[in-house]
Amino acid sequence: SFAFLTKLPDVRGYLVISDGAVLKSDGELANKESMVNPILKMIACQSAMPDGRLSNLSIHFSEYMITVSRTGKHVFVVKRGLTAA
Repeated sequence: SFAFLTKLPDVRGYLVISDGAVLKSDGELANKESMVNPILKMIACQSAMPDGRLSNLSIHFSEYMITVSRTGKHVFVVKRGLTAA
C-alpha cells in the first residue's frame, strides 16, 4: 500500500513506478504514464555519474515541485505545492 504518499504535506499527486510501469497514481499525476520515460531517463543519467547514486531529485517550478525518489525497485514521483513565504 502506498497510502502514506497522500499524507505528505501539500501533496497534489503521485506516481509509483516499478520496472518501467506505473503501479499506482493519484491526484494531479493520475494516469500520467507519459511521465515515466522522462523520469527514468533522468534517473539513468544520474546513474551514469561517478558515484551513481540517486536518493532524491527535486524539480522546482513557480507553483509546485516534483520530487523523484528511488528505493529498491520503486521510483516515487510526488508533485507538491509550494507554500508562499
